[in-house]
Amino acid sequence: MMNHPLVPRIPREGPTPGQAVAGGVNLEPIRLREEKDMLIVYESDRPLREVCDAMEPVVQKHKFGIVATHDLREMMARKGVPFDGACVVFEICNPTQAKRVLDAKPAASAMLPCRVSVYREAGKTKIATLRPTALVSLLGAPDLEPVAGEVEEVITSIMRDVA
Repeated sequence: MMNHPLVPRIPREGPTPGQAVAGGVNLEPIRLREEKDMLIVYESDRPLREVCDAMEPVVQKHKFGIVATHDLREMMARKGVPFDGACVVFEICNPTQAKRVLDAKPAASAMLPCRVSVYREAGKTKIATLRPTALVSLLGAPDLEPVAGEVEEVITSIMRDVA
């Protein structure tokens, strides 16, 4: 896949994916084709429901809150669209960080609240989010890079904790 001119390449620091493994769970983000610059994805051997149940206490521990939860299978079934996959999307937010973003650039409200997706793929439970730093870069808002970096760090910790 070729690089898209509008999608910046965000360098990733730290160990290569797969290096840090604890209890059979890969604690480093996996790479997914060219989306690697936009996505952070962790995988877990834990069942999807167990990962989802862990979200609320872990999110609260990191001083974020769950704004909404969307079970995409249930949502699609209500609309008459069969979907056999398992996918739950959590909208999470830290109001203090959100205010910093909104005060600096109201248009950035389009990327709020942050979303963390928990889904099954290839027999594994995966936890994914869009990188706040990449989203801020796409908005052309360099003044938001510090807060985006802080939020990305916390969301990454949340994902590691639930994996």
